[in-house]
Amino acid sequence: MSLGAMLNFRHGTFRNDHLQLLRSLVQFDVSYIQYLDENYGNHQKYRNRTVLAFFFMLSVTNSSILAFDESNDLDWFLLLPKVIDRINSAWCSYSITIHAMEIKIRYDNLNSHLKNLGKDGEKPISLDPLKTETLITSKLYYVNRLHYKLYRIISRFSDIYSIPMLIIIFISICITVTDFYYIYKMMFLEIEDLSKTYAVLHGCQIVMRFLELAVLVEACFGVCESANSTPVLLHQYRNDFYNNKIDSHIQMYSLQHLHQKVFINVLGFLEVDLSTLYTYIGSVIAYLLILIQFDKLPEKNMKIH
Repeated sequence: MSLGAMLNFRHGTFRNDHLQLLRSLVQFDVSYIQYLDENYGNHQKYRNRTVLAFFFMLSVTNSSILAFDESNDLDWFLLLPKVIDRINSAWCSYSITIHAMEIKIRYDNLNSHLKNLGKDGEKPISLDPLKTETLITSKLYYVNRLHYKLYRIISRFSDIYSIPMLIIIFISICITVTDFYYIYKMMFLEIEDLSKTYAVLHGCQIVMRFLELAVLVEACFGVCESANSTPVLLHQYRNDFYNNKIDSHIQMYSLQHLHQKVFINVLGFLEVDLSTLYTYIGSVIAYLLILIQFDKLPEKNMKIH
């Protein structure tokens, strides 16, 4: 129960930080509705949660069948710790993914508001140009303040989940290498004691582990990509609808966002982006080749003697 125990310990120890993170998201929603006069009409988060729930149940089911199939001689209650451990680890991974998706939805709403503000710039909001400039300036100010709030939230998110994400990546590499090594021994060494059904379950577990990590990485990368696109939208708005009085505000806000580049790292070891998947695949291949080489060494020694 290594992964589940460590992740649960981390969650239990820093429960106040998790509650503070959720409280910050609620406060952001209140401020968004209050200052920008909009509500969240996007149901994408519910679809995302449904898909993640499906993957969660599929992953836990496959791991449970795998645990019972490999230990037919053991009593079923002795296998419960393995099943509970898999449930805990999968729950932690998907909960991190859901938190990242929640933050991304809020960044997307801010960016969507900027795009709509640009479309509204084609038409005068009121007959008085001074009122129009004041209204646009105030909206830009609120967007900037809300963006800064999300920047603080994503920084706290990175601090809270850095250790669990490092554990998830490390354990996923170890389990995937073990699964591939089992399949290799069954296919190329033709060991009769190894079950083909068991090998298929190992293959399913490889796919589920990769999908679990890919969804987590995509969610974290999507947050950073959405957050870092805000200054680009500000510059685009500035170029399309140039105004001397608004121009200085846009320059100031865009410079602030460029200096506050959003990224999620794992204790400084690596940034969680698409390159993480390449690192994962490369590590699995490297360690698998090492195991295969060690497996062939005894055979060579026997031929020499």
